Amino acid sequence: MLTDYVMQNNNMKLSKALVYKIAGQWTRKKVHTVEDAMKLAKEEHKQAQERMAPKNNYANKRQQGYVRNDKLPKWMEKEEQSENKPAEDVNTARDEQLSKERERFEEMLKERRERANR
Repeated sequence: MLTDYVMQNNNMKLSKALVYKIAGQWTRKKVHTVEDAMKLAKEEHKQAQERMAPKNNYANKRQQGYVRNDKLPKWMEKEEQSENKPAEDVNTARDEQLSKERERFEEMLKERRERANR
């Protein structure tokens, strides 16, 4: 049981020092059967996972997909409100402006043609 435990937890490498260290620990804890060894190994594994788990709230929230919601500045809110106007209103205003500019341009062309014909 000891060699199997060491190899599984040590990337299939058998380290003499680690084997002696775990054997000493099991001796101090009075482990004499395979069942006791398995029980202790499971407890150790569980404790190791708890130690490795993130402890602060930020890391836990990040793992759960927490999204931070910040307030927008006032100037950006105003821009969003102006962008949210209906597209029809914006298009009609552009069309009116373009038609006025086209009329002015056509008048300028007529004046130039008249001057050129004189």
